[in-house]
Amino acid sequence: MFARKNSLWAIPFDAISGQITGEESPLFDNVAHQSRLGNFIYDFSDDGLLVYLQGTDSYIGAGGGRVPVWVDRQGNEVTIDIPAAAYWGPQISPDGKQAVINVVGENNNNDIWTIDLEREIRSKLTFGAEFDGVPVWSPDGDRIIYTSGDDGGGIYSRAADGTGVAELISRNDVAQYVDDISPDGEHLIVIGNTQDNSDMYLLSLTGESFPQPFVTTMFDEDSADISPDGNYVAYRSNETGRFEIYVRTFPNPDGGRWQISPEGGQAPRWSPDGKELFFRAGDGGGGSPIYVIDVQTEPKFSFDNLRLLVSGNFN
Repeated sequence: MFARKNSLWAIPFDAISGQITGEESPLFDNVAHQSRLGNFIYDFSDDGLLVYLQGTDSYIGAGGGRVPVWVDRQGNEVTIDIPAAAYWGPQISPDGKQAVINVVGENNNNDIWTIDLEREIRSKLTFGAEFDGVPVWSPDGDRIIYTSGDDGGGIYSRAADGTGVAELISRNDVAQYVDDISPDGEHLIVIGNTQDNSDMYLLSLTGESFPQPFVTTMFDEDSADISPDGNYVAYRSNETGRFEIYVRTFPNPDGGRWQISPEGGQAPRWSPDGKELFFRAGDGGGGSPIYVIDVQTEPKFSFDNLRLLVSGNFN
């Protein structure tokens, strides 16, 4: 079995000789997939029953019809009045007046835009020939730090108002992207991707410009978010066989570790006062409910009162 465009195909194959024994033929059209990742949603049971999901291309750059919205704790939505596009990964500025967001263009190239949330005006920040994305704000809101594929790839910083030129922070010796910055502005958590997994590294902004291991295992660790007091980091890991949300001490990851989500989790985010931790349930795809849990960091870390916050077709 194999996929082509939006269809599933079959071709006879002799597993002993390793030879194709007949002509290929289409089986089903309109199979849900993500074109850029090459993922098609189908599988077989042990006794040969085929199951597949009907749908279209769900890759965020395929349709380009998204708009950002505000959502309150009751699930009420207020649309931000800017043109629809393939938006993803918004990050709100420290003063709450702006957002920085990824936008996938017509050729599946990613760039970074800023949004003035008060005037509802967007501005393009990067114009690279390669991927520019996964931005985070500096703690003072003056600069944006992001990953770029230009000139061999690296982590860059540039003024949030678009003035000046981008400044190289670290060259990519391994594929890496920015996940978060510490509240004191001294460290970045970056994710290094290999063929086997993803790991978290610590990159100093005041000293050594080469990422140092932070949490590196045989499993995937990413989606890091540092607490407002700078003492903890929330992230996801699939060490149990599925992604769950964990918290570790920061910047020393070995001072303590706690599993937060009971049944899968993605995309953790601290509240501005550090008293709540939000995350998406399940695989974090569109429509996944968002949960919140109460957190205490003094005199020691503890958490309680997990509850559903909001559900809807959000990404």
